[in-house]
Amino acid sequence: MYLITEAQADQILVDAMNAEFGTAPIVRIEHPNPGYQATIKFLIDSHQIVATMVPSRGVASDGTVRDGFYFNVTHSGTMPLSGIARSNRLKERLSKAATALSPSVPAAR
Repeated sequence: MYLITEAQADQILVDAMNAEFGTAPIVRIEHPNPGYQATIKFLIDSHQIVATMVPSRGVASDGTVRDGFYFNVTHSGTMPLSGIARSNRLKERLSKAATALSPSVPAAR
């Protein structure tokens, strides 16, 4: 969970998706959480990778509970090897970009 704004979370998603899937069409999604979807294809196989920003509350270093976001990446399709690899790289990009703005904090209970 990162103590970042919705605008920051969205920009992190856009940048990471463009960096990872620059040649594939990227589609905005809104439900159940805002994010983006990319589809990679090879011959008759395809794989969808979805990254969303999930609103959450976390405990800051001073003990206060603050709003922020965490990222969720899912994938499905007929290209599991490349789909898993691309999903993992996307998770890494999201984590690095978010950590540059805010350290990861534990979720509030």
